[in-house]
Amino acid sequence: MKKRIKFAVLASAILLLGTPVVSSNVMLDVSPVETAQAATNSQTEAVTKAIKTELNNLRGQNNLGSLSGVYELTKMAQSRADHLANINSLDEHAGYNYQSGAPYVGVAGENIGYWYNSRITDPTEIAKQIIEDLYDDSGVATYGHRKNMLNPYFKHVGVAVSVNPSNGYLFYAQDFGSTTTEVGDNYNGAKAYSDYTRMQGLSNQYPSTYHQTSSTTANTNSGIFNGAKKINSVVTTTALTPLYSSPSGGKKSNRALAPNSGWYTDQVFTDQYGNNWYRVSTSEWAPINHANIQNI
Repeated sequence: MKKRIKFAVLASAILLLGTPVVSSNVMLDVSPVETAQAATNSQTEAVTKAIKTELNNLRGQNNLGSLSGVYELTKMAQSRADHLANINSLDEHAGYNYQSGAPYVGVAGENIGYWYNSRITDPTEIAKQIIEDLYDDSGVATYGHRKNMLNPYFKHVGVAVSVNPSNGYLFYAQDFGSTTTEVGDNYNGAKAYSDYTRMQGLSNQYPSTYHQTSSTTANTNSGIFNGAKKINSVVTTTALTPLYSSPSGGKKSNRALAPNSGWYTDQVFTDQYGNNWYRVSTSEWAPINHANIQNI
């Protein structure tokens, strides 16, 4: 079945923050123009690369595959970022045309925003703060930015940044997409997720987490928890399952796994009472006994 999904994940949620992210400790003796030239404009390539890296770190922390950069979406994102910097404003996606990213139009979506802090010049730190802002989605009732970044049906992304030289604001765009072939028989699931992006709030059907200090590269293949066994499987819950920071005695999270949902796991730990704990993210463990385990 090869149905073309004729929707773009847009809605009002795609619009990031109505005001720039500005530290309360901004140095007032440094002009925005100087900041743009010295700290940002010369680093746009590095910031762009760091945003993509941190985006994939976020996806890795949630057991999702990395998004690959492709020319068509990158060109589209650069055009969008340049346009926003030129008008010195967000355009509420009026300039977004998902067909510009062809052939990655089976499912498509966009995040845009702008950022400014004269005291932060490191590209990695800038990227981490941008991804955190998108993930937190303060003031956005649908959490659309977070949902776009964690859309399991997106396979590719174009990331770009552009600087307005008059004020130093960094405007950025993330344009996502997959081909109709890549969507394939997953049409119903992709359509359901697209509907979810338009809903207000979040759902325990799609729990997520972001740890800014964590690196997928450093943590996904990290050492085995003392006493745990390394596995490569999908574990399915039988009931609403709370999460803990570590097996047997770890701090309980305010999140939980939905009943009858499957989760990738790379380690299992059996405590002194015979309870099995499965690691389902870089720092979260789920106690699941009599679990349905499918090896990958």
